[in-house]
Amino acid sequence: MKTTRIEIVEKEITTWKCDFCDKESEGNQGCCGVRPIMSCTICKSDICYSHRAWYTEDDCSDYPHGFYACPTCEPNATLAWKWAEEYAGRHDDIVEVTMKRYKEIKDGLE
Repeated sequence: MKTTRIEIVEKEITTWKCDFCDKESEGNQGCCGVRPIMSCTICKSDICYSHRAWYTEDDCSDYPHGFYACPTCEPNATLAWKWAEEYAGRHDDIVEVTMKRYKEIKDGLE
């Protein structure tokens, strides 16, 4: 004997929304570790493609090492990144050096 039934299952759906515009994403999945809505590495704001800046030394590898910055953090992140490119040692992690310099810049401004 064959029987059929319909079940209604509640499902939690999370919607991510850019903190700087109306761009939204449900599921928020993308390719190669890049999602439609990402988080600012510095302040943790949610940012879409249009509102994020990507900082990396090597963008050619499969998994480039870098960080994202939102429009609020971008001016100081750019200053810190340029400083780190010039002064980071050969074996230093440039992202780590940039974050330290960003904190120094921010502390100097406040």
